[in-house]
Amino acid sequence: MGTAKPLQVAEVLRTAITQYSDPLAFIRELVQNAVDAGALTVDVEVDSAGTEHLVEIRVRDDGAGMTRRTIEQRLTRLFASSGDDDPSRIGWFGIGFWSVFALSPVAVMVDTLGTDGAWRVVFETPDHYTLRELDTQRPGTCVRVVLARQGSKHVEALTTRISEALEIWCCFAGATVNFQGKAVNRPFSFDTTVSVLGTDAHTQILAAHPRAGTGHFALYREGLTLLHDNPRHEGIMVAISSSRIHHTLARDQMLCDVAYEQIIALADRVVRRRLCEEVFAALESHVWHPPKDPEDSEAMAAWETSRDYLYRAATWHVRRGHDRQTGSDERAAFRSPAGLAIGLSACRRALSRRGAIYFADRRSHLTDALEDQGQLVIKLAAGSPEHTLLGALDDRAHLISVHDELCMPKPVESRELKQQTRRLEMAIAQLIVDAGGELTSVVLGHFDYPDSALTGEVFIIQQHFGDITRKQDALGRVEELFECTQTLVLNLDHPGLRALTDLAQHEPEYAAYQAIKLMLLSANSTARIPPERDANLAQLAVTRRWNRINR
Repeated sequence: MGTAKPLQVAEVLRTAITQYSDPLAFIRELVQNAVDAGALTVDVEVDSAGTEHLVEIRVRDDGAGMTRRTIEQRLTRLFASSGDDDPSRIGWFGIGFWSVFALSPVAVMVDTLGTDGAWRVVFETPDHYTLRELDTQRPGTCVRVVLARQGSKHVEALTTRISEALEIWCCFAGATVNFQGKAVNRPFSFDTTVSVLGTDAHTQILAAHPRAGTGHFALYREGLTLLHDNPRHEGIMVAISSSRIHHTLARDQMLCDVAYEQIIALADRVVRRRLCEEVFAALESHVWHPPKDPEDSEAMAAWETSRDYLYRAATWHVRRGHDRQTGSDERAAFRSPAGLAIGLSACRRALSRRGAIYFADRRSHLTDALEDQGQLVIKLAAGSPEHTLLGALDDRAHLISVHDELCMPKPVESRELKQQTRRLEMAIAQLIVDAGGELTSVVLGHFDYPDSALTGEVFIIQQHFGDITRKQDALGRVEELFECTQTLVLNLDHPGLRALTDLAQHEPEYAAYQAIKLMLLSANSTARIPPERDANLAQLAVTRRWNRINR
């Protein structure tokens, strides 16, 4: 049995063991020590069997054990870790082991098998230890931290906290880390739709957009966590594992030296270029490969989830200009209602020419007409992820909903019906001119067809019949009926005008008079036509009828 010996720099030791923001960080430190010792497996256990007053935390590894000289000159001396001569090892400051005292244990025991035999070190306080030789010991090192129980639920709460700590601090450890017999570490990857891994001789940089939440930023060395959940950019997850990263003496902060700044700059480039390119490549594939069976609810749900994720990720890059820097804006990000592929570069060109982009949630007669004219039309719904991405191109851009904001009357195709409408068209034009108005022409067309924004309207005014016109510019211009010099287009599908078309075959002047009154009243059903105007129109219609009959 060895004798109790005072440790060196006791006051510095007390300061060192209180530096950790999380007292359970000692779990990380012990795993780090095991990795430094070449361990392939580290087993962590919480054991309260056999006693009602104590609970034991065990950390056992199969790495290289310690000799008596190592124990006396390294383990029991602050700032004298075996990592002193090897900066690639995590524990090069030599204070990691002392974090076991952060929980004020009853005792700490270290059993280790070195080349000169098996040894046990027992710490009853941080200031003193005893050392003795063992007859046998499993290969590697086992550290046992004995705590006093604090209530009936203490063991359960402690087990949960250690499990959570291992998930945070040791998730990417190079050695297999088990807790209560179950592996807690996993491959260096993110469970996301898109992620990229950038590497060099000393560094791995993993970047992705989170499925949900704001993202995070984490630093690792030898796969063990140095810094966790401190986001640099909202909406991005970045994990960096590098042998060039060093922590400060405070352990919870990084040494911001030249190497660190270079690594951070490299990570920013990975996000800005590699991740952006990968996002838009995945988005292009998504655009071209919708589910083959729209009735397959499971496939559609998965496709919608992927769609939301990819457009949200693409929007993040567009708002920072990454797509233009990488050329990703040439990839297909949308499709037109007719199925044409459209990239963000084409959208920007359309915005620079017109300051607006057309969109529609389905194909229609109107979208086909726009595409035939060479206009850019995006297939999307208002408020959709696609709509958000399109809006990110330019905050000042106007996005025009084809079916809500545009209108285009269809021509009458039946020759017989054209002949019938011609009499009413001519009679209306003549009566407006007689009343002092100016018109290029009067044309009847179809307003009531699927996806038409003109259904139920009586008339619009256009530059030329059949133009695609902004609805707000074509409607509500009753006051201009006798003043405009454009084309007056009437809705042949309106029941009143359809009846007047039949009437015009025998009484064109009277039909024209009634049609103009219908137009004047169409904007406001409670409006009244000034008696003078009504009387004037009636007199003009009677006079023209008299002249026609008595020619």
